Amino acid sequence: MPEEHFYTSEHIDRAAVQRRDDVWVNERLSAESTLFVPVWREKSFVDRAEAEGDTEYRLSGRRDAPPAPDRRLKAVFLRPDEAMPLLDGHRRAVLLGDSGPHTYFALDLSDLCDAAKHRSLAGRGDFVGLRRVGPLLDRFDGGLLAYARGMLRWHQQHTYCGVCGSRTLMLEAGFMRRCTNAECDRQHFPRTDPAIIVLVTHGDRALLGRQAKWDATWYSVLAGFVEPGEEPLETSQREVEEEAGIPRASLELLARAAPHRVEKPDKSFEVHSFLYRCATDRVRLNWENDEFAWVAPESLRDYLTVPWLPEMVAELLAKL
Repeated sequence: MPEEHFYTSEHIDRAAVQRRDDVWVNERLSAESTLFVPVWREKSFVDRAEAEGDTEYRLSGRRDAPPAPDRRLKAVFLRPDEAMPLLDGHRRAVLLGDSGPHTYFALDLSDLCDAAKHRSLAGRGDFVGLRRVGPLLDRFDGGLLAYARGMLRWHQQHTYCGVCGSRTLMLEAGFMRRCTNAECDRQHFPRTDPAIIVLVTHGDRALLGRQAKWDATWYSVLAGFVEPGEEPLETSQREVEEEAGIPRASLELLARAAPHRVEKPDKSFEVHSFLYRCATDRVRLNWENDEFAWVAPESLRDYLTVPWLPEMVAELLAKL
């Protein structure tokens, strides 16, 4: 079995029953074992005291890239006494769940001009983009920070009802928002979007692409979202044809893996993985991709840049 994927939070008990109990939630907010995950403008708070300069490291995905530093970054959490000054009238904590002895809440500080200078956080670390430092965190911290950022981003995007435009109210400690318009009363929930990744092979090589908006050294397998009315298998073939210009008739399905839930720093996905053999190595650039490369499967880890992708690809290749 492959290792668990990097940005998952499967070790968190999301307290589906308890979160509906306001008394329990309020008790956990002030409990000594509770920890708060601060997020500021979609950036996560990490300790650099023992890893100065490591946040400049980024996964470049090329053989000539500098190796990842051996030092690790640590997520910085706040105790209740440190978080309470930040929980004034308009700012609320979102429950993440329980793990071991701790209950975790996410705390959005985006309204502050510079949250790192607040007295509860000053001198303890930096707010950094999770994409830049995720691989330098241990898996639990990486998954927890991605989960916190994803939940807070969802709340930011659902302040108003998508049906009638009225304001929404946070309920169930953050796992639901309800429209305040009594005639509408629509309930909104965090969701996971279905997506696919596709590893296309020709002979002993596999296809990687690079989008024009990415860093010049970043590559990935083909990927996309499942559109309404599609089955993931259909999506995989459509994406290969749209992105690389390879006709569906040229594709032979070799394997598909069970879907995995992946929590990226800004979204949650249910990712379906597919492995194809194609009859041609001729590809066509489109508006989305700036470059393609055919590489040996054993060198895929030198190119793939998102932490969970190499593990999914390894699972597909193991099915051959």
